[in-house]
Amino acid sequence: MKNVTKMLTMLLLVFATAFMLVPKVSAQTVVLTESFENGGVIPAGWAVDNVSGTTNWVSFVATSTNPAGIVPFNGTWMGRFNSYSAATGQVNRLKRT
Repeated sequence: MKNVTKMLTMLLLVFATAFMLVPKVSAQTVVLTESFENGGVIPAGWAVDNVSGTTNWVSFVATSTNPAGIVPFNGTWMGRFNSYSAATGQVNRLKRT
């Protein structure tokens, strides 16, 4: 019985050591940032899809209109979807190409 206990203890120690030596793999997180600093035009690598309707309500502005006075968080330009003037059902998609 003493030999069985000793062997089980040794096996447990081997498995615990093997488990601790296994390399840990972490997934990478890709963070996409864009300041839209392109003089008020859509930057390279971006596109707008008109999903529903024919009018493009996406623009790049230095300040907001409705409500007024909202400024970009970073830089001098920001993306804007004019939901204030857009008709019901108008859908645009700003996407990375």
